[in-house]
Amino acid sequence: MLFFIYGTLKQGYCNHEVIEDLITYNSTIKKVTTLEQYPMYQSDAYFPYLEQQPGKGFKIYGELFEIHTNDTNYLEILDNFEGVPDLYIRDTIIVIDEAGNKIEAQSYFKKDTSTSKELEELDLLNEWIEETKEEKLKKFEDYYAKILGKK
Repeated sequence: MLFFIYGTLKQGYCNHEVIEDLITYNSTIKKVTTLEQYPMYQSDAYFPYLEQQPGKGFKIYGELFEIHTNDTNYLEILDNFEGVPDLYIRDTIIVIDEAGNKIEAQSYFKKDTSTSKELEELDLLNEWIEETKEEKLKKFEDYYAKILGKK
């Protein structure tokens, strides 16, 4: 089963180790983009999410890999990590590889579409790049200072 990932599971990112054992032995991770545009945001918790609204937003850059399908535990592990069914849903998405081939894959989308008010302070993204620990810490400090009325 092919998967499109766009955030913390990508190679070199903080949660990639979660999928290392799930990737099939002969699978190569490919750089791909979505065929259609999708809205992608970074949440207050500083991780990205896609909204299932094709045609809005940007074409999303990410990676494609294959997981073992002979063991349903692998799919369950990945779904549990992503918070399915409470936070995310898994659905089909079409991506394009560097050679221009259209490929059907699975990806994770935020379960509930955000309201306009929730999105007012968020930037629309086409690629998510992980921040350093220092950058994350500063944002968390600023976020909590704002909530507590100290900024």
